[in-house]
Amino acid sequence: IGLVRELTNDSSLLLNYREASRAPSPVELACADPSAPCRLPNAFVADPPLEQVITRALETGARGVTKFNKFFVNWSSIGYLMKNYEDIIFVSSGTGLSSGYFKNFGETQRLGIDFSLNGFDKDKSNGIKDFSLNYSYMKATFQSSHTLPAANHPNSVNDVEAGDIIPGMPQHKLNANITYGILDNLDLSAGLTAASGVFLRGDESNQLKKTSPYTVFNLQTNYSPKKNISLFARIENLLNRYEPKGAIRNL
Repeated sequence: IGLVRELTNDSSLLLNYREASRAPSPVELACADPSAPCRLPNAFVADPPLEQVITRALETGARGVTKFNKFFVNWSSIGYLMKNYEDIIFVSSGTGLSSGYFKNFGETQRLGIDFSLNGFDKDKSNGIKDFSLNYSYMKATFQSSHTLPAANHPNSVNDVEAGDIIPGMPQHKLNANITYGILDNLDLSAGLTAASGVFLRGDESNQLKKTSPYTVFNLQTNYSPKKNISLFARIENLLNRYEPKGAIRNL
């Protein structure tokens, strides 16, 4: 259900409500037995029932287009609140670092805002041709209390309380890119991806420190000698800095 109110010819307010559900996936169903933790993505053995996940979400904000010097800029600012009921999470359990099982947790919540700017030079002249900036803030939290297995937790306890942050989900994320036209057929693009630190999976109770934030820079050049020919070169992680290893592993 959606409602859009035009403020001017170039801007509008919006309000949306959506509701959806999904049945547990075969992978989740085949790895949901606490007595037989599986190690992803190995073969699965048990198939106890899991409840379907119900999602209810509300979002509101504004969007529009404006002209800034020689650029046309599309912008949007959207806030949202999303709640999952009977959400399915992967619980770390068993002897292996990556072993565990899926289970219905209860209620979880995502509260956040997305802001984006996308500008382009309609004349496509040399100099700055286009740019983009996307920032998102999301606070993903558990809204139900639960005692989870803690055999692999350094503190030997993993009691989740309502309001604890869901592991693996950074609160702040930033993506930016800019393209500069060196010649009529030669462009240079620079971009970055950044995110704040996260709690590790297995520390749903948020007892340990978050991983460090990170920023990755990328560089790319495109050369088009003819209309249907394009050559490019790309350097990823220009400064040789990657996301900390702790952010992609579990306890």
